[in-house]
Amino acid sequence: MDVEHLFARLAYITGEFPVNILTEAVEQRESITPLLLEELRRAATDPEALREKGDNYFRHIYAMYLLARFREQAAYPLLVDIVATPGDIVIEIMADVIPEDLGRMLASVCHGNLDPIKRLIENPEVNEWVRSAALDSLLNLYVEEQLGRDDIIGYLQELFSFRVERKPGLVWSAMVTAACDLHSGELMDEIRNVYEDDLIGPMDVSFPDIENRLNSEKKYTQADIWLLRNGFIGELVDEIGWWSCFDVDIEDDDPDPKQQMNPDFHKSLEES
Repeated sequence: MDVEHLFARLAYITGEFPVNILTEAVEQRESITPLLLEELRRAATDPEALREKGDNYFRHIYAMYLLARFREQAAYPLLVDIVATPGDIVIEIMADVIPEDLGRMLASVCHGNLDPIKRLIENPEVNEWVRSAALDSLLNLYVEEQLGRDDIIGYLQELFSFRVERKPGLVWSAMVTAACDLHSGELMDEIRNVYEDDLIGPMDVSFPDIENRLNSEKKYTQADIWLLRNGFIGELVDEIGWWSCFDVDIEDDDPDPKQQMNPDFHKSLEES
């Protein structure tokens, strides 16, 4: 199939996972990559235009997954620019991609350059779900043996101490979770201060539970963390082929097929 025609076929959700189209896109990686990069460039320049394309527009999502699958380094600054957009528009245009796979995408395309990821984590203007996903990218790099445990713990200590504003927010929960997953008992005092300053929401894990976990003899290995963080983006049929938005009739009155990927995520947004 001509690459321009192939690219056009990726524009909208049709209610069925386009396995053949995406397989051909992978086969034509070299020729379709510039088009996918341009898709992200448009999204970064004018995210509002994406929202105006309607709920079923999906090519920017396919582009993110394909470029992450390709480990395309040129996608990195574009992806960062998109998700750094202040406010909730990034949630609207990316939906469940943020809690599901943004951290893995960033890990897949960063090629060891952590500065943009750290800027996302530390920027209070960035959406809190994005900040949490950016932090999650570091653990995905860990399971891929691209980043050492001590490096992450050292950075977490800086985050706990002075790099994150001391206001309640999801990023603090993400920091505590990351510290626990790495079994970093050396951060116990910092975590205790988080709870004492009420930076963690009432629905999060209690400090006694965190303390018990960090004091236990069980230490989480890379293999354990892999069960929660799957490293780099792989084959798209495995990554997104199971999403429920590919098993709906788009002619129905569904408010947004993309929001059927992870109902719990959207429920949490409504409650926040």
